[in-house]
Amino acid sequence: MQRIGSVEKYLLAFEALNNRISITDYDYKYEKVCLLVVDFSKKVPKIYNEDEELIRDGFLQKNSRASIKNLTYDRFINDLLKIYKNRLGTIKD
Repeated sequence: MQRIGSVEKYLLAFEALNNRISITDYDYKYEKVCLLVVDFSKKVPKIYNEDEELIRDGFLQKNSRASIKNLTYDRFINDLLKIYKNRLGTIKD
């Protein structure tokens, strides 16, 4: 499997889903998605959260327009709640 092309393809596809603006857009029904990139070939699996890590380990080209920055799992819930608050006005606890 080609490492660079595969990861880049997923980063770009998932980011396209995250950029949905219209609430009536039927092509993309997702508010927010995240992507967990893990290298299980290592003795201790490595989770990637930064573009620099992906580039250093050969999963992403340095000049790629793809990025994991807005797809990481550690931002997912806060980003999702922010989207709902902006669209619906308030969120009940």
